[in-house]
Amino acid sequence: MYKQIFEKKNGNPILLEERFDEISMVAVFDYDKEIYTDKKPSSDLYQPIQFDNDLNDWVGSSFDEWIETNKPRTPYNPEKVELQLAQTQMQLAKTAMQLQKSQKEIASIVIELSKKDERIKILEQQQANTLLEIAKLKGEN
Repeated sequence: MYKQIFEKKNGNPILLEERFDEISMVAVFDYDKEIYTDKKPSSDLYQPIQFDNDLNDWVGSSFDEWIETNKPRTPYNPEKVELQLAQTQMQLAKTAMQLQKSQKEIASIVIELSKKDERIKILEQQQANTLLEIAKLKGEN
C-alpha cells in the first residue's frame, strides 16, 4: 500500500510505500516528520508554498498575488550603442575564427614544405651518389 506525503518546503507530493513491522505485526509508513507532512496543501494556494509548523497548515500566495508577481516582463530593447557593440563583438569573433583557420592552413603548408624539402635532400644525395658511381666507372676505364 502507498501513502502520499508532501515536502514541507514546497508542497511537492511523494508516494511512500508501507513497511511491515515484524515486531508489532503492523504496516507502518516511515518518513521524517520534520521534512514531510501527510497534510495535503489547499488547491487554492499558489507558489511559493510551504508548510508552517506553528500554524500546522500550508501557507502560500493567492491567485491574485501569484499573477502580480508573475507578470510577463516587457521585452528588453537594447540601445543603439549596445547593438553596435554586439555587432562588433560578432565581427571580432568571426575574424578570430578566420585567423585560426588561416593559422592551421599555414601550419599544414609548412609541414608539407618541410616534407618536400626532405625529399629534395634525399634526391640530391641519391644524385650525388649516382654521379660518384659514374665517375668511378669512368675512372676504371
